[in-house]
Amino acid sequence: MTTKELDKSLMGQYTIESMLDGSGTTFNQKCSEDPNIAAMQLQGPTWCLRTKGFLCSHYASQNSPEGKFCLAMKVYMEKYKSNEANKQNKAMKGLYNLTEIDVLAKHISMLAMHAQFKDSKDINDVEKEIEIRSLDPESVSIAIALYIYFTILVNNSLDALSYNELFIKSYHDYYNYWMSRRLMLQMHGNSWKNDFNGVLLA
Repeated sequence: MTTKELDKSLMGQYTIESMLDGSGTTFNQKCSEDPNIAAMQLQGPTWCLRTKGFLCSHYASQNSPEGKFCLAMKVYMEKYKSNEANKQNKAMKGLYNLTEIDVLAKHISMLAMHAQFKDSKDINDVEKEIEIRSLDPESVSIAIALYIYFTILVNNSLDALSYNELFIKSYHDYYNYWMSRRLMLQMHGNSWKNDFNGVLLA
């Protein structure tokens, strides 16, 4: 699939879903018993729709910050996709080969977690700004959306209609396991970044 083909489908979905009450379904995802986490998870359908608009923002205005960013990211994705070595990257290869949505969602949410914390100098003493960003639904959603977009481009078992389910499940999983993954990263110490060398959002 090409970026133009994927964009055309996402724009069509965005147009229709914008006119409906809600942009996606829960896909039978059970929310956390923690009301704060559940409140974040319930925003999933809203951010699912917003990220489609974000990913196609350069069609509305190439000169907007969002448009420039998305256009640049798609050029970068095509370059990344053309490098065969990236298929063997231990943190990325699952995006190319996995076929089960639930497994892919966990993989994508972990990559999105890396994207939030990658600028931290010390995972055991994370800067407040980075920690806040790691819980911010907009920042989290954009990272998830970019990884989903790339996954649909390179994984033949998926198509544009997979976007909603993959987003909702990845977003839900991200907040559900934010704390346990944070602890897992701390257990690895600052060497945790080595596990993500060469990923798309490095």
